[in-house]
Amino acid sequence: MRHWKALVVSGLAVLSVQVVPAAAGTVAQARQAQAADQKIIDRTFETTDSGKSLPPTGKQYYPVNMSNFAPKRPGTVTPDKPAPVLPGVPAGPEQSFIQQCEDPNNAQVQTSAGWTVNHYRWCKGVIENWVREVQNPDGTVQDVGHLTMRVVWVGYADSANRRFVIWAIADQLQILFGDQFFHDNDVFLIGMVCAPDAGAAASCTNQQTPQDGPTLAQIRDSGPVTIKTEVTDTSVQNFPLAGDKTASFNLASSWEAHDGTGNGGANSLGGPIASRCDSSPGFRTPSACIFNNVSPFLVYDMSDTAFPITDVGNHIRNAQDSLGAPGKFANGAPVGPPLTRLRDATKKRANYRASKAICDTMQTATPPRTLQCDEYPFQSTYQGTATSPNTPHSAQLLSAVQNREAGTQLGNYYAWDRILDGDQFWVEVIN
Repeated sequence: MRHWKALVVSGLAVLSVQVVPAAAGTVAQARQAQAADQKIIDRTFETTDSGKSLPPTGKQYYPVNMSNFAPKRPGTVTPDKPAPVLPGVPAGPEQSFIQQCEDPNNAQVQTSAGWTVNHYRWCKGVIENWVREVQNPDGTVQDVGHLTMRVVWVGYADSANRRFVIWAIADQLQILFGDQFFHDNDVFLIGMVCAPDAGAAASCTNQQTPQDGPTLAQIRDSGPVTIKTEVTDTSVQNFPLAGDKTASFNLASSWEAHDGTGNGGANSLGGPIASRCDSSPGFRTPSACIFNNVSPFLVYDMSDTAFPITDVGNHIRNAQDSLGAPGKFANGAPVGPPLTRLRDATKKRANYRASKAICDTMQTATPPRTLQCDEYPFQSTYQGTATSPNTPHSAQLLSAVQNREAGTQLGNYYAWDRILDGDQFWVEVIN
């Protein structure tokens, strides 16, 4: 079990050591450094493939469209859309996922924290740089070596256990200059680290395979080299977590360069990825983890003829657009405040009764058994009619079949996306 420690702050390490004798090309520099017992300064940093500084990772959103999880069955209108299969952790990094990250989403992948696809998948791909400098007696600093390599991280949150599994793939190692300052037995530790939120009752461990990391020669001569890191949430064992037993912490990609002669090294840490694990009752699996730095929105697809929800979709649109009800998502971004998941059964019943009281005042010629009271915001949110009476809300008598179907899709969404009490989300209605 490897407990990772940051070697440096901001990727900079200063060591008072003698420089290893140099090969032809910069022998004079190396001898001068040796004679003066000068300092080696190691710097590690990340860049894009084009050598530019990594931009910060901005807000990220992703859609969950329950219509995508069942085959189309024309003519069938019963509300029995099956719940989608929970995503699992594969035996190794999926090439199709790597391609998805590297090709259409490359700009998002090459950011400080990478691209969080959804609550269960994450990836990042950057150029890692190791620069070796010599500090002269007069205080000036001179670059004497520069090494680069391409690293792609592919991460999976476990939907059935309190763990994350991340593979790092290292390749394309190049020594741009200063060959004599790098060695075949230089070691690179490449993986993922975890850090509990400040003040949070949480703990975690990291286990890397292989434990000691690849050498410069292995990556240069045998690349690509794949390194696996398994991050396990140990909070339940170590802390008396209450309620849903939720533990929050940050994950970060890590790249460490160690001089094979013992003369220095440094590391780089990627931007923090907010993550959490929980053990919550009432879900399809008792425990799970998610990447929690991405905001979800539920998609209601009114073009789904197999499982129609047209009446409900129009009701939601009217509540959002005409009344200003919260939770609207459109054109790739939220419009107004989100909805917040409510799991308390008593409060949900109160929301339903308050909405039904409105529906009971409505007159209709349609046979009552074919209609149900549909409410927005949903009774399963804190913005419901009773829990938030000052929030714009709407209640209408709609098709019972469609209302049940919309409710089934909402429940499937909560279960698939691990939406706990207090989690925020949005709703987008598409044609």
